[in-house]
Amino acid sequence: MKERPIIFSTEMVRAILEGRKTQTRRIVKYDVDTTTYDLFYWHPENHNDKTHSAIGIYGWRKTGLIYYGVCPYGKSGDRLWVRESFVYAGTLDPGYLIYKANYPDCVPKHLENIPSIDKIKWKASIFMPRNVARIILEITNIKVQRLQDITEEDAKAEGVFIHRVYPASRMEFANLWDSIHKKIYRWKDNPWVWVIEFKKL
Repeated sequence: MKERPIIFSTEMVRAILEGRKTQTRRIVKYDVDTTTYDLFYWHPENHNDKTHSAIGIYGWRKTGLIYYGVCPYGKSGDRLWVRESFVYAGTLDPGYLIYKANYPDCVPKHLENIPSIDKIKWKASIFMPRNVARIILEITNIKVQRLQDITEEDAKAEGVFIHRVYPASRMEFANLWDSIHKKIYRWKDNPWVWVIEFKKL
């Protein structure tokens, strides 16, 4: 079992804490000339291959040329520790550790003059060290698919919050995706994505 960091937005951290988010989709990035290797295929983790057994591999193949890659997030049974926005507050050194996702509920009750969330200079999630991470996820399954192949059920598992009857979860997820990926890998581009299913420990 290995541990790796993974970044989530504040909104998605809330969804994990509330039990609404059990999947995440991440771009499949590769260093390969897709004009040569133009056929994508996926061997699941239980693929019985003497060279790549039980690790989950993907690749491109054309005229006998093969490019292999593995999921950078690990495999089933591995763990991900969540990087989220945080800050140390108070007069102590280093101070009280508080998290943006459930602020101000995470603030010690005895503290006074608690500022509003927008008045705090939060540390970006990328700077969170392992020793202050509070959320650990165990990977339960990994697969590869085109972004637009997401189902309504899987969109709900992505933790999107539906503010109205329409659009449904799938379209809400598409809107969320495009709010993050504004120039490349957009919904309309339909990129290949890792589908990582997990449970919170």
